[in-house]
Amino acid sequence: MRAELPVLSFLSLFCLVLILPGQLKSNTIPAVSIISWLFVCNSIHGVNSLVWAGNTGIHVPVWCDIVTKVLLGAMVAVPGAFLCICRHIEFATSRPRDATSIPTQRQKILFEVSMCILSPVLYMALHTIVQDHRFTILEDFGCQPALYDYMPSLLIVWLPPLIISLVSLLYCVSALINVLKSRYNNWPCFPQASKMTLGLFARRFAFAATGMLYVFVVYAFIVSWASSNLEPEISVSQLHANFSQIEILPLDAQARVRVELVWWAVPVWSLLLCALSSEETRNGYQAIFGWVFKHRDHFDLPMHTKAEFISVTPTSSVHLLRPAWFDSVKSVKSPSASMETDHTDHVTFAHPSLSMRSPDSSPPVSPGQDASFAQSTLSYLDSDAARQLRLPSPPLTAHPYGLTSRPPAEKQSADKLTPCHAARLRPPLRTPFFLFLSGRNPRA
Repeated sequence: MRAELPVLSFLSLFCLVLILPGQLKSNTIPAVSIISWLFVCNSIHGVNSLVWAGNTGIHVPVWCDIVTKVLLGAMVAVPGAFLCICRHIEFATSRPRDATSIPTQRQKILFEVSMCILSPVLYMALHTIVQDHRFTILEDFGCQPALYDYMPSLLIVWLPPLIISLVSLLYCVSALINVLKSRYNNWPCFPQASKMTLGLFARRFAFAATGMLYVFVVYAFIVSWASSNLEPEISVSQLHANFSQIEILPLDAQARVRVELVWWAVPVWSLLLCALSSEETRNGYQAIFGWVFKHRDHFDLPMHTKAEFISVTPTSSVHLLRPAWFDSVKSVKSPSASMETDHTDHVTFAHPSLSMRSPDSSPPVSPGQDASFAQSTLSYLDSDAARQLRLPSPPLTAHPYGLTSRPPAEKQSADKLTPCHAARLRPPLRTPFFLFLSGRNPRA
């Protein structure tokens, strides 16, 4: 039993699954064709290497009838897809052509479909002409296509892959020459493909050139070996006389080398494709994740929100009356009024349920501050600005509610009152100003 055969087959299959989004996102016939054929061939190789590990029994004949045709078609389909890729990179590096016309695009699509789909089907059908028995079973490799080695089989089965690989290599050489010529002449390297970069070109060139070089070497060896060991010519009726037989190939047969060389082409192509398609794979996964997150239901995580701050203007229990000239006084402001405004006009609470601060809880105002404010008010009423506004002047002998009116000649400030003088002052009372303006005694 050869354990490396199933391990390598399923490893290649796993790598193809990883790069599948990138190849599908490319939306090109050769890319989808290559990964599809390689996926099927690796699956067949993995199953065959497990079922026929160390034995040559006839287990599932119908399975062998199907998979032998598929494996045979892949030997033309994958090189045909390589040819399309090589043709594309050569076209991208060539000088400007009429690439956007409808006939050119139609010819490109027809060529890709014929090389990736139609030619494998035709190849599998033509193989029936040179098929002398049902299928061949080889130990550790399982079912293999049956073939009678004579000149028609050389032309129908072995030459087409060799010719396709040779043409692909010629396209690769032409593309490389165009790039080197453009670099030497400072021309655009890819005039027909603006999105192609040197890195993308290098990866595709390495993938196509390496894959086709392996196919060319293998099939050149097979053609040279088959041409030197041709069987005698027979008729088609004689060839198909034993069509229903199943051949068991011995381990020491020379045909075993040919089968193994063709078998290793599939994992070589798969590993090359996985190693040289990193950018396409990344773009494919980004497109898938973007589509998933775009179409999924939006789910917002719960977030902590702060309590709203509410500005409350409480109503005072004390009814304050102001004269008509009070709002016109902008330059003079009582310290007690400023402190009262700071504490009572606007109160901000963290929550509406919290209690408001009472206006009566403001700190007490000293008599000297009220006396200073009264003196400044009287000075303003005696000024020319107050006379122009026709504000009434209060009598100088009035003493409103404990506020001492000093004569203009007095230079002593309220904060320099003597203790004896301060003791004779009446306690301050909040009195409406209309009594002050009328000159009436509130204690009368």
